[in-house]
Amino acid sequence: MAAVAKRRWRTVLILRRMLMCAIGTIALMALLSVHVHEVAKLPADASYKLPSV
Repeated sequence: MAAVAKRRWRTVLILRRMLMCAIGTIALMALLSVHVHEVAKLPADASYKLPSV
């Protein structure tokens, strides 16, 4: 009976880790897609100009 409980806990831990990785991946992709979208809206020569004083 203890082996079944131990196996169940191992399955729960594996599923929890996979879920955490999936949530982290989704959050990272959302962050990067917004950042890339904002950079893509800038003009091509905007990165070479210094701010005027």
